[in-house]
Amino acid sequence: MHRHGSYIPKGEVQVFQNVESEFYSIAVAGLGKEDVGFNTLENLDECRENVRVAAGAGARALSSLGISMISVEGFGQAEAAAEGAALATWRFQDFKAKEDQKGVPHLELFMDADSYSICMRRGNFIVKYRYLLLRVDMKDFFCLYFILLNG
Repeated sequence: MHRHGSYIPKGEVQVFQNVESEFYSIAVAGLGKEDVGFNTLENLDECRENVRVAAGAGARALSSLGISMISVEGFGQAEAAAEGAALATWRFQDFKAKEDQKGVPHLELFMDADSYSICMRRGNFIVKYRYLLLRVDMKDFFCLYFILLNG
């Protein structure tokens, strides 16, 4: 985006519409600084985190426009992109009546290869169990944690 005279900061999104015939809307999200690596102080892979933030911001922007099918770019970190997009579009609706529930968009990885498909399933798996853990008591947490670890 630098070459066109604009810069999109990390986590910010620009949505373009009617640009391409295959996709009605395209969200372009800022990834932050280039060449970030593992932050030993935070024990965090900043590249994966930037991908998570960008994919989530883009998916949220498209979801807010009512788009029900979203293709997510993997950015070379497909699992992190899938996790970010799934976290951003997830809605807690367990206690809502069926007619009051809002739709959650279907997510897929753009240019879906087999490895990307596996990463998307793993990313969605992580998100589902992260929210499941929010709903269980602490005594049940250790039992569930043991089951997840031991398959």
